[in-house]
Amino acid sequence: MKNAAGIIILVVGIALAGYGFNHMNSAGSEIKEFFGMEDKTGLTFLIIGVVVAIAGLFAMVKKK
Repeated sequence: MKNAAGIIILVVGIALAGYGFNHMNSAGSEIKEFFGMEDKTGLTFLIIGVVVAIAGLFAMVKKK
């Protein structure tokens, strides 16, 4: 059961990181950057996704 929870956490983390990466390269984000506005949503999701994915890896490999 612990291994399944780790896999789920890993998948959620990868999905969040993928969403953040796609958002950083989206047209809306590029337009905001062109006009001098910062769009930190993509970077935030990317960082959170990587942290959650790492937590999922630790949950999968951690021994009791």
